[in-house]
Amino acid sequence: MNEVRSFLRPWAGRRVLILGVGSPLKGDDQAGPELVRRLQGKTRAHLLDCGGMPENHGRAVLALKPELILLVDAAEFGGGPGEVRLLEERDIGSSGLGTHGLSLRVFLSYLRSEISFQAALLGIQPKSMEFDEPLSPEVEAAVQELEKVLREELPASGSASG
Repeated sequence: MNEVRSFLRPWAGRRVLILGVGSPLKGDDQAGPELVRRLQGKTRAHLLDCGGMPENHGRAVLALKPELILLVDAAEFGGGPGEVRLLEERDIGSSGLGTHGLSLRVFLSYLRSEISFQAALLGIQPKSMEFDEPLSPEVEAAVQELEKVLREELPASGSASG
């Protein structure tokens, strides 16, 4: 998580938007929306649960004019279950990556045609994407750790970083 912390540190106090991407009905695919839900009121970053269709939220994203868009999604990158990788925008939609990889790349291209921003993906390696399952213990642990890191690095107004 040190890589995530180092990446986030310069963004404290700036317009950051965290997008949770994934289906709440498909096991570990719900990690992004679950993280966004847990962060409500606990960070100064704007939060948006995009479900499985981030492209449906383009107007809301554009209205916020974020400087950083941080996507959180289950991502198939060959890691161990619950492993977190910080991926740069150019890696989103690459061959073999992601569960929403191509649609995320298209979505970011559309946004970039309207506003200027930096983007990154916090990819969480899923263990299971079976219908109607809860988060696996490995992905649950990753979500808890990311919640802690994001709360500390992008604290709510008036909170001390800690």
